[in-house]
Amino acid sequence: MSKGYVNLVLHAHLPFVYAAGNRHHLEERWFFEALTESYLPLLLSLDRLSEDRVPFALTLSLSPSLLAMLDHPVLARRYEDYLQRLIRLAEQETIRTRSMEEYHHLARFYLDRLQKIHRAYTVTYNCDLTSAFARLCRTEKLELITTCATHGYLPLLKTPEAVRAQVGIGLEAFATRFGFYPRGIWLPECGYFSGLDHILAEKNVEYCFVDTHGVQNAWPTPRHDVYAPVQTAAGVAVFARDPETSSQVWSLHSGYPGDENYREYYRDIGFELDEDYIKQYLPYPVRVNTGMKYWRVTGGEGPKEPYNPHRAQQKALEHAQNFHFNRERQIEYLQNEGNQSPVVTAPYDAELFGHWWFEGPDFLEQLFRHAAEHQDVYTFTTPSGYIDAHGSGSRAELTHSSWGEGGYSQVWLNPKNDWLYPPAHQAETCLIRQATAHPDPDDAQKRALTQMGRELLLVQSSDWAFMLNAGTTDNYARSRFNCHLENFRRLDHMLSEGRVLLDEVTAMETDASGLFPGMHTRAYAPEPLTSAANLSENPATLMLSWEYPPQIMGGLARHVDDLSQTLCEMNQPVSVLTSHAGDMPAQEINGGVQVYRVAPYQRAGEEIDFHDWVMQLNLVFFNFAQHIVPANQFAVLHAHDWLVGTAALGMKRFWRLPLVATIHATEYGRNGGLFTPLQKQIHQHEQKLVDGADRVICCSEYMAREVCRLFDAPAEKITVIENGVMQEKVAAKPFSRLERQQYAREDEAIIFFVGRLVREKGVEVLLRALPAVFAAHPKTRAVISGKGPMLESLKQQAKDLGIAAKVTFTGFITDTERNRLLAAADIAVFPSLYEPFGIVALEAMIAETPVVVSDVGGMGEVVIDGVDGLKCPPGNTKALSSCIRTLLEDKKLSARLAKQGKEKATTTFSWDTLAQKTKQVYREVWEAARLPEPQSKEEDYATSTGTG
Repeated sequence: MSKGYVNLVLHAHLPFVYAAGNRHHLEERWFFEALTESYLPLLLSLDRLSEDRVPFALTLSLSPSLLAMLDHPVLARRYEDYLQRLIRLAEQETIRTRSMEEYHHLARFYLDRLQKIHRAYTVTYNCDLTSAFARLCRTEKLELITTCATHGYLPLLKTPEAVRAQVGIGLEAFATRFGFYPRGIWLPECGYFSGLDHILAEKNVEYCFVDTHGVQNAWPTPRHDVYAPVQTAAGVAVFARDPETSSQVWSLHSGYPGDENYREYYRDIGFELDEDYIKQYLPYPVRVNTGMKYWRVTGGEGPKEPYNPHRAQQKALEHAQNFHFNRERQIEYLQNEGNQSPVVTAPYDAELFGHWWFEGPDFLEQLFRHAAEHQDVYTFTTPSGYIDAHGSGSRAELTHSSWGEGGYSQVWLNPKNDWLYPPAHQAETCLIRQATAHPDPDDAQKRALTQMGRELLLVQSSDWAFMLNAGTTDNYARSRFNCHLENFRRLDHMLSEGRVLLDEVTAMETDASGLFPGMHTRAYAPEPLTSAANLSENPATLMLSWEYPPQIMGGLARHVDDLSQTLCEMNQPVSVLTSHAGDMPAQEINGGVQVYRVAPYQRAGEEIDFHDWVMQLNLVFFNFAQHIVPANQFAVLHAHDWLVGTAALGMKRFWRLPLVATIHATEYGRNGGLFTPLQKQIHQHEQKLVDGADRVICCSEYMAREVCRLFDAPAEKITVIENGVMQEKVAAKPFSRLERQQYAREDEAIIFFVGRLVREKGVEVLLRALPAVFAAHPKTRAVISGKGPMLESLKQQAKDLGIAAKVTFTGFITDTERNRLLAAADIAVFPSLYEPFGIVALEAMIAETPVVVSDVGGMGEVVIDGVDGLKCPPGNTKALSSCIRTLLEDKKLSARLAKQGKEKATTTFSWDTLAQKTKQVYREVWEAARLPEPQSKEEDYATSTGTG
């Protein structure tokens, strides 16, 4: 019985390079070379194995654009002509090299090989390789899968509709040719992003592939590393590339293809012999490879030596045996490490075998033959075979990854190619709009829409960005991209003007002949924003907040808690997604609110700075949302501050949900400017959240003005909804005489402050005001509660002022303790230097404690001086001291202000009133999101610098 498995996967893809009016189109040669050197030799090898009844298992991905070219009758005729020209060249070479024995032998080798290829293509396979692959597939030795329609790099597409179209049209193109849908898919460039699995699952895709780090960076860390599939939240099995097999074949330094006995790829007679001589047989405008290469790799810096096919074939056998030996040792090691049924996934570009590594097809054939005689340790398998026998693996959440250089998207998005994306993204939204505007098109409109879809898919091909990055065929890539984009825009103009010019459409259809003949643009029609369940008075809302009780850093947590509970009491469904807090459950119902708590991807003992922690938290938020957004049918997102902005904006884009953002404070306001790199970074996050939100809520007119000024936000985008307070949450059992003594003697008055000990709260101003207060009223003490970075410096300040004995710093206190201190205090003082609102002042007013506040920000709007509290200028020590002494001396005034403050807090700032306003905002943004997107020709036809 086998101890493990080897999952060998080849991905065959070429861009669609058919040129209707050009018989000798230079780029069609890419396709002809791949046929000659890779696809036909591979087919012949697999057929020989089948005829000899050698057991093997191989997975082959055939891209839709490649399949379209394989089935194209014009390309078939052109390929025959190409082969015949090469055969005539080889015949001529046997004459030219008669006096050069080694080269004459090679010329005869190439002539014989080309004649066999020609006979196989025209006679054995009848110019129909698709049917040949299908026949092998029916033997169940070859598993056929496909990739996206035009190999679009999915992480850089803009809309879910475009991703669905690339996936769905690719699968349909495969099914049209083979009569079944594949169980798996090759993600272009192995490009994965969080949430993609749900789209794959929608299309009934059972498995896909990612690069090594795509699984190694998953959360939780998969127990079996890359040697077993992992299952995503949507149930898709993911196989990851094994680095060891990759290095043995791909490595520039230690990989098999670099052996000195193999054929040298980079020297070809097409570049070494007389140009006029070569052009007799290959009439291209420039020198090209002929496939006739007379040199071996050789090694070192010396001259190349002649290629010896027999010696190279022997080396291919040795390397096949070595590969097999290494897999046996690897499988044995993995099983000894506790992997019960390890699977080593070895994915490669199919063109590596034959085109880049001439002996590659021989290597594969010898590998299967040798392994069939030595099956004691492992057997070859396919992804479907492994899943059927061993399941889809343990559950894990994957993040963005690719198998390109750097592991992510830098190959396809960098200064060489970034200009591709703005117009491509505009085209996505344009096609969605046109598909929505023409739900029942006439024949002409249907042809125009369908061709728009083809042109967009061709615009999205990852090949153009790859070529631009490589800098080798960048002019061709630029030309193709611009051509398809211009065709797209021309078709859009026709539909918008209501006049489809069929002659132009026909010309475009001819150039894309054979590509997605059954395509329909229904793939781009946007799905309903929400299900019928949400077509109610109260669209379900998902709130995102980095803090939530019992994790309380300031007023934000209490705001989210009170608002969400009040909304639920009004039959407004609300769920809260927040960060993990101690031993609190991952899920719970709190006051009718469904609360989800998740932890960032931080391992125990790992040091991480604050910004990175926030970004990790956002990543986890977005990943976790894959579980809950579809199931709960949320219709509105509500983000609280920049700390959850990245996740909120990602969810808005992915599910096309309207986004409300509450800006509780700004980094600029907290610090009186932007002075450090972190502060500037946070400001940028705030800008993105304000820009991306459909509506911004501010807690005061002061904050609304600040958001407009700092972020250039239009006033009509902002709604002011103040903070509120719940009377029952501030109610407290009074201190007993003994309990009160831990803060002050019975005859001493208490001046109370509670809040975060940071600069903007102005506690240092309060301390400077206290000596004069204590001098006038010796029987007075100050209690300062809260924690923060200024705690120690404030304690030192109290010592320096000589008042340390009369000031108590309590540190963090619970809500219950805070409420009891508010009730026991004679005066509550909040001397903020910056305060968007100041919910703590409302809590003091609810407790019927007279307040002294700074006349700053939202707090200045809450309190009317001399009516329900006293106000003083921010930072003014003398004025603050005077206000405190006035209340200590005038008991009637103090009582009146306390009574009227409570009345205001319980009416004007009732959560019932404020939640109703918030509920109305949800309804407005939800209804606005359901309306058709306004047409903007400026957007549709805008061009991006560098596209010319």
